[in-house]
Amino acid sequence: MATIGLVTCLAYPEVTTDDQLLVAALERRGHRAIAVPWNGERHTTASADLLVLRSAWDAWKDEATFDSYLAWFGWLEAEGVSIWNLPSTVRWCLDKRYVIDLSAGSVHVPETVEVHAGRLERTLGNHGWHQAVLKPAFGGSGHGVEMIDHNRARDLDNSGFERDWTPWMLQEFIPEIGSHGETSIIVIDGEVTHAVQKLPKPGEFRSHRAYGATATSVELDSLPMREVRSILDSFPQHPLYARLDVVIGDVVSLIEIEAVDPALWLSMSAEAAERLAAAVEVRLP
Repeated sequence: MATIGLVTCLAYPEVTTDDQLLVAALERRGHRAIAVPWNGERHTTASADLLVLRSAWDAWKDEATFDSYLAWFGWLEAEGVSIWNLPSTVRWCLDKRYVIDLSAGSVHVPETVEVHAGRLERTLGNHGWHQAVLKPAFGGSGHGVEMIDHNRARDLDNSGFERDWTPWMLQEFIPEIGSHGETSIIVIDGEVTHAVQKLPKPGEFRSHRAYGATATSVELDSLPMREVRSILDSFPQHPLYARLDVVIGDVVSLIEIEAVDPALWLSMSAEAAERLAAAVEVRLP
């Protein structure tokens, strides 16, 4: 029997309701699954045979916490603690400016630029955008993300950003989000297991459930698998799991790759939790 730590955080220490399905699947395989807050007791972390990142959702709340989070991965590597996804994949995915690099390849990404305080309105004008999505490079759950127009850009230029410790990006707005929503495609050990369409509530563009979005299952045969494969080929290493957030319109636009600790919507699939448990098991040292 192995002890598998599902990495949480002190702000949200318990395993989520959705991830309880993974706990049950691991227990059916004879293993013990426990919640391990990344910023909790290190002896508990080191005692696990393998760690799986699942809900370390307080890591980006401020610069000091984020630096501690990155240092924690260094400590894991120094101690030889096994964790998935791999620290190298996590570091790559934590900095959302990777989408700028991906846009130079075969993956279609809405035009995205890094932007600095005092230059928002000018950047909007230079790109001919009436509005665009402002988002922090380090963050999650939609925190700090907002739609801005020229008036809001001018206000921010004059007042500065709420969290000036993180780099910021400005991304072209994809209108299809309002009508088609965002599709989250869940990939476990290289295979698509299920997908969820997330529709923002009226008047909202963010498709996170914290902002009132609704979610429904998507048939796998309706997914753009060629584009999914291109996105997966961009990974630095083969991930244990990933969630690909895309907008499907005339083209398939990648919004984000989530490979750190995204919601995997395990409850939306009859077999995803079991497949994830099997993939965890084969990675046991």
